[in-house]
Amino acid sequence: LQFFLFGLNKGFQFLFVLLRILQFSGNAAMILSDLTCLMAEFFLFTINLPIAVLNFAFFFFELFKIHLCSILFYILLAELVLNGIKTATASAYPLYEQEQEPLPKAGDYSVILNTKGEAVCIIRTTKVYVVPFREVSADHAFREGEDDRSLESWRKVHRDFFTREMNDEGLSFDEDMPVVCEEFMRVYP
Repeated sequence: LQFFLFGLNKGFQFLFVLLRILQFSGNAAMILSDLTCLMAEFFLFTINLPIAVLNFAFFFFELFKIHLCSILFYILLAELVLNGIKTATASAYPLYEQEQEPLPKAGDYSVILNTKGEAVCIIRTTKVYVVPFREVSADHAFREGEDDRSLESWRKVHRDFFTREMNDEGLSFDEDMPVVCEEFMRVYP
């Protein structure tokens, strides 16, 4: 088990170094998030452990794999913002209604945090508009800075994300769902 944890730790260190080398291009961020999850699975299947320990490790990994990958993905998103690649985001309008939360507005400031709750940077919202999912523009998809920055990729990733997010709240997603599109600029550092 110590060998497994040592190997996994070294693997994650390698991926973060690789992320720095690649300067967090949107496509590299998505690929490396997937690689991290695959690498953890690889370690579970290639180390020589008693079957009971391996079964427990595999169960534990399967249970927390989505959470682990989500954390890594949010770290990468924060880095995209910090590096000026990500200058927009999108959220499901029905969730604002359900929570009775006000929409963001131009001039709002937000602090982007890392996984330790420490400030990474400060952004200022420059534009907010609401459109049906199917009408989100290629320009907005590009500004989000993720994956290959195409509208096709944005739709695939956000269709999956909004479906999970809406299902978690007992709601359903369809392509007519209003989406809150927010553009921002990094103001500090």
